[in-house]
Amino acid sequence: MKVLLTGACGQLGAAFQSIFLKKNVDYVALDKTDMDISNVDKVYSILSAIKPHIIINTAAYTNVDLSEEQSKEAFLINSNGPLILAKICAELDIILVHFSTDYVFDGNKKTAYTPSDHTNPLNEYGRSKLAGEIKIQENCTNYIILRSSGLFSQYKKNFLKTMFDLSNSEKEIKIVSDQFCTPTFASDIALAVTSILPKINNKDFMPGIFHFAGNQTLSWDEFALEIFSQALKMGMIKKLPPIKKVSSKEYNSLASRPFFSALNSSDFLDEFSIAPSSTIKSIGITLTALNNTLT
Repeated sequence: MKVLLTGACGQLGAAFQSIFLKKNVDYVALDKTDMDISNVDKVYSILSAIKPHIIINTAAYTNVDLSEEQSKEAFLINSNGPLILAKICAELDIILVHFSTDYVFDGNKKTAYTPSDHTNPLNEYGRSKLAGEIKIQENCTNYIILRSSGLFSQYKKNFLKTMFDLSNSEKEIKIVSDQFCTPTFASDIALAVTSILPKINNKDFMPGIFHFAGNQTLSWDEFALEIFSQALKMGMIKKLPPIKKVSSKEYNSLASRPFFSALNSSDFLDEFSIAPSSTIKSIGITLTALNNTLT
């Protein structure tokens, strides 16, 4: 079984590479400089040469605010790229595992979203990711689309690392308090998918959309406070930094975001017998990994 990993240098791609090495997975890792998923000729040439059994596509345009100004670029990578992969996977009999986002929802629901809930993205990033989902469903039969929420890890840029960098600040840290999500450890997603690769390779699964996210619904300020509290207990910071809770309106970001985009991961649990990621535990694991890089 050979796996092709796209977007290998991104946060999720880095998490997959770490897990693949530990689990001795036979894989080829490609970043955008190696294979631009929006270049159909390049993609076809590489997939024909490598002949993978499974593609894990972590390549994505992920800057939510910049997507408002660069929507063409966002759609090129998040919609056209998955379309190209889906069509070629269908032709070459390759199984496609693709990742999407909680931002396909508008946040008007009061309980955690299930994969079958109505989508209605509020921003260009969400619209581009939803378009990618639809393209895969229309052009590929053997696929898994995994939506996640509030991705964090010790890799690349993410909310936890930003908060950790600010943790010794004497100035007030402005954090949005009226948006709720289910923060998810990137390495847990990678581990979950890696553990079911044999099942995927044997096509022993029901193609479709699944949610895999953390098991805690937190506002961004609650998420930050948990990060700071654990860092304090671990002796990584001397005191809790001052937090100023602000509303989404006060924060005034370029892209609108859903107020509530928590994800229900029970479908993934039912299909693959893998429980949601432990948010609190994973924050500690990530902080430990970051601390180890500093010592």
